[in-house]
Amino acid sequence: ASGAQLYLSTEKTLTRKIYEILLALKIENALSKEQILEIYMNQIFLGHRAYGFAAACEVYFGKPIQEITIAEAAMLAGLPKAPSAYNPINNPRRATIRQQYIIERMLENGYITEEQRDAAKAQKLRLRPVNETPSHAEFVTEAARQLIYNQYGDEAYTRGLNVYLTLKAEEQNVAYRALRRGILNFERRQVYRGPEAYADLP
Repeated sequence: ASGAQLYLSTEKTLTRKIYEILLALKIENALSKEQILEIYMNQIFLGHRAYGFAAACEVYFGKPIQEITIAEAAMLAGLPKAPSAYNPINNPRRATIRQQYIIERMLENGYITEEQRDAAKAQKLRLRPVNETPSHAEFVTEAARQLIYNQYGDEAYTRGLNVYLTLKAEEQNVAYRALRRGILNFERRQVYRGPEAYADLP
Protein backbone atom coordinates (compact mmCIF):
# COMPACT_ATOMS: atom_id res chain seq x y z
CA ALA A 1 0.00 0.00 0.00
CA SER A 2 2.99 2.32 -0.38
CA GLY A 3 1.47 4.03 -3.38
CA ALA A 4 -1.61 4.84 -1.38
CA GLN A 5 0.47 6.70 1.17
CA LEU A 6 1.09 9.37 -1.45
CA TYR A 7 -2.58 10.28 -1.58
CA LEU A 8 -3.89 9.88 1.97
CA SER A 9 -3.47 11.89 5.14
CA THR A 10 -1.47 10.45 8.06
CA GLU A 11 -4.53 9.65 10.14
CA LYS A 12 -4.06 6.17 11.66
CA THR A 13 -7.41 4.39 11.78
CA LEU A 14 -8.91 1.11 10.64
CA THR A 15 -10.94 3.02 8.08
CA ARG A 16 -7.79 4.57 6.70
CA LYS A 17 -6.16 1.14 6.37
CA ILE A 18 -9.13 -0.08 4.36
CA TYR A 19 -8.92 3.01 2.15
CA GLU A 20 -5.20 2.33 1.71
CA ILE A 21 -5.87 -1.18 0.44
CA LEU A 22 -8.63 -0.05 -1.92
CA LEU A 23 -6.60 2.86 -3.22
CA ALA A 24 -3.52 0.67 -3.69
CA LEU A 25 -5.57 -1.77 -5.78
CA LYS A 26 -7.00 1.10 -7.82
CA ILE A 27 -3.55 2.58 -8.40
CA GLU A 28 -2.13 -0.78 -9.46
CA ASN A 29 -4.97 -1.27 -11.94
CA ALA A 30 -4.69 2.24 -13.37
CA LEU A 31 -0.90 2.66 -13.48
CA SER A 32 2.07 0.57 -14.49
CA LYS A 33 4.77 -0.29 -11.95
CA GLU A 34 7.07 2.19 -13.67
CA GLN A 35 4.48 4.97 -13.31
CA ILE A 36 3.92 4.14 -9.64
CA LEU A 37 7.68 4.19 -9.03
CA GLU A 38 7.98 7.54 -10.82
CA ILE A 39 5.26 9.09 -8.64
CA TYR A 40 6.90 7.66 -5.53
CA MET A 41 10.34 8.97 -6.49
CA ASN A 42 8.93 12.43 -7.18
CA GLN A 43 7.23 12.73 -3.79
CA ILE A 44 9.19 10.74 -1.21
CA PHE A 45 10.71 12.75 1.66
CA LEU A 46 14.52 12.77 1.50
CA GLY A 47 15.45 15.09 4.35
CA HIS A 48 16.09 18.85 4.59
CA ARG A 49 12.64 19.68 3.18
CA ALA A 50 13.42 17.84 -0.05
CA TYR A 51 10.51 15.88 -1.51
CA GLY A 52 11.52 13.78 -4.50
CA PHE A 53 14.91 13.05 -6.00
CA ALA A 54 14.96 16.12 -8.27
CA ALA A 55 14.55 18.38 -5.25
CA ALA A 56 17.15 16.37 -3.30
CA CYS A 57 19.71 16.90 -6.10
CA GLU A 58 19.26 20.66 -5.73
CA VAL A 59 19.25 20.60 -1.92
CA TYR A 60 22.32 18.40 -1.41
CA PHE A 61 24.41 19.05 -4.53
CA GLY A 62 23.02 22.28 -6.02
CA LYS A 63 22.57 20.78 -9.47
CA PRO A 64 19.75 19.34 -11.63
CA ILE A 65 19.14 15.60 -11.54
CA GLN A 66 20.45 15.18 -15.10
CA GLU A 67 23.94 16.25 -14.00
CA ILE A 68 24.54 14.08 -10.94
CA THR A 69 27.28 11.46 -10.93
CA ILE A 70 27.07 7.79 -9.99
CA ALA A 71 28.56 8.58 -6.58
CA GLU A 72 25.99 11.32 -5.96
CA ALA A 73 23.14 9.12 -7.16
CA ALA A 74 24.25 6.36 -4.79
CA MET A 75 24.30 8.82 -1.90
CA LEU A 76 20.74 9.91 -2.67
CA ALA A 77 19.60 6.32 -3.14
CA GLY A 78 20.49 5.65 0.48
CA LEU A 79 18.14 8.32 1.81
CA PRO A 80 14.67 6.69 1.46
CA LYS A 81 15.49 3.99 4.03
CA ALA A 82 16.16 6.62 6.72
CA PRO A 83 16.45 10.28 5.61
CA SER A 84 17.91 11.40 8.94
CA ALA A 85 20.21 8.44 9.66
CA TYR A 86 21.77 8.41 6.16
CA ASN A 87 21.77 12.16 5.60
CA PRO A 88 25.15 13.31 4.20
CA ILE A 89 24.84 16.68 5.96
CA ASN A 90 23.85 15.42 9.42
CA ASN A 91 25.55 12.00 9.37
CA PRO A 92 28.32 12.03 6.74
CA ARG A 93 30.10 8.90 8.01
CA ARG A 94 26.98 6.75 8.09
CA ALA A 95 25.81 8.19 4.76
CA THR A 96 29.14 7.32 3.15
CA ILE A 97 29.01 3.71 4.41
CA ARG A 98 25.51 3.37 2.93
CA GLN A 99 26.63 5.01 -0.31
CA GLN A 100 29.58 2.62 -0.72
CA TYR A 101 27.26 -0.35 -0.17
CA ILE A 102 24.86 0.92 -2.83
CA ILE A 103 27.69 1.42 -5.32
CA GLU A 104 28.68 -2.23 -4.82
CA ARG A 105 25.06 -3.30 -5.32
CA MET A 106 24.92 -1.29 -8.56
CA LEU A 107 27.93 -3.25 -9.81
CA GLU A 108 26.49 -6.61 -8.71
CA ASN A 109 23.23 -5.88 -10.53
CA GLY A 110 24.99 -4.88 -13.73
CA TYR A 111 24.14 -1.17 -13.72
CA ILE A 112 27.78 -0.01 -13.70
CA THR A 113 31.18 -1.42 -14.67
CA GLU A 114 34.10 -2.11 -12.34
CA GLU A 115 35.84 1.03 -13.63
CA GLN A 116 32.75 3.11 -12.86
CA ARG A 117 32.53 1.48 -9.43
CA ASP A 118 36.12 2.40 -8.61
CA ALA A 119 35.69 5.97 -9.85
CA ALA A 120 32.45 6.42 -7.90
CA LYS A 121 33.99 5.10 -4.68
CA ALA A 122 36.96 7.42 -5.08
CA GLN A 123 34.92 10.54 -5.87
CA LYS A 124 34.89 13.14 -3.10
CA LEU A 125 31.41 14.59 -2.93
CA ARG A 126 30.90 18.33 -2.75
CA LEU A 127 27.75 19.07 -0.83
CA ARG A 128 25.90 22.31 -1.26
CA PRO A 129 26.89 24.67 1.59
CA VAL A 130 24.38 24.73 4.42
CA ASN A 131 23.36 28.11 5.78
CA GLU A 132 25.08 28.27 9.17
CA THR A 133 22.65 30.89 10.50
CA PRO A 134 19.22 29.71 9.32
CA SER A 135 16.28 32.04 9.66
CA HIS A 136 13.61 31.10 12.12
CA ALA A 137 10.90 31.03 9.47
CA GLU A 138 8.84 28.22 10.98
CA PHE A 139 5.81 30.45 11.50
CA VAL A 140 6.03 31.91 8.01
CA THR A 141 6.38 28.45 6.50
CA GLU A 142 3.42 27.11 8.47
CA ALA A 143 1.26 30.11 7.53
CA ALA A 144 2.05 29.49 3.85
CA ARG A 145 1.25 25.79 4.23
CA GLN A 146 -2.12 26.60 5.76
CA LEU A 147 -2.95 29.06 2.99
CA ILE A 148 -2.11 26.52 0.32
CA TYR A 149 -4.02 23.77 2.13
CA ASN A 150 -7.08 26.01 2.50
CA GLN A 151 -7.04 26.58 -1.24
CA TYR A 152 -6.23 23.08 -2.52
CA GLY A 153 -7.12 20.74 0.36
CA ASP A 154 -5.33 17.37 0.37
CA GLU A 155 -4.25 17.98 -3.23
CA ALA A 156 -1.77 20.51 -1.83
CA TYR A 157 0.51 17.54 -1.06
CA THR A 158 0.10 15.70 -4.37
CA ARG A 159 -0.05 18.37 -7.09
CA GLY A 160 3.67 19.06 -7.06
CA LEU A 161 3.23 22.72 -6.18
CA ASN A 162 6.25 24.96 -5.73
CA VAL A 163 5.73 27.67 -3.11
CA TYR A 164 8.22 30.54 -2.92
CA LEU A 165 8.51 32.83 0.10
CA THR A 166 10.68 35.89 0.56
CA LEU A 167 11.71 37.34 3.89
CA LYS A 168 14.59 39.29 5.36
CA ALA A 169 16.56 36.80 7.43
CA GLU A 170 18.06 39.42 9.73
CA GLU A 171 14.67 40.94 10.59
CA GLN A 172 13.12 37.49 11.02
CA ASN A 173 15.83 36.47 13.50
CA VAL A 174 15.48 39.74 15.44
CA ALA A 175 11.72 39.18 15.70
CA TYR A 176 12.23 35.57 16.81
CA ARG A 177 14.70 36.53 19.55
CA ALA A 178 12.45 39.37 20.77
CA LEU A 179 9.41 37.09 20.96
CA ARG A 180 11.35 34.34 22.73
CA ARG A 181 12.83 36.81 25.23
CA GLY A 182 9.40 38.30 25.90
CA ILE A 183 7.80 34.91 26.53
CA LEU A 184 10.61 33.81 28.86
CA ASN A 185 10.41 37.06 30.83
CA PHE A 186 6.63 36.71 31.10
CA GLU A 187 6.96 33.16 32.40
CA ARG A 188 9.50 34.20 35.04
CA ARG A 189 7.04 36.76 36.44
CA GLN A 190 4.28 34.17 36.87
CA VAL A 191 3.55 32.04 39.90
CA TYR A 192 4.57 28.42 39.29
CA ARG A 193 1.49 26.78 37.82
CA GLY A 194 2.54 23.18 38.30
CA PRO A 195 3.30 20.56 35.67
CA GLU A 196 1.49 20.49 32.35
CA ALA A 197 0.52 16.83 32.79
CA TYR A 198 1.41 13.59 34.49
CA ALA A 199 2.66 10.36 32.97
CA ASP A 200 2.43 6.92 34.52
CA LEU A 201 5.73 5.15 34.06
CA PRO A 202 6.09 1.33 34.21
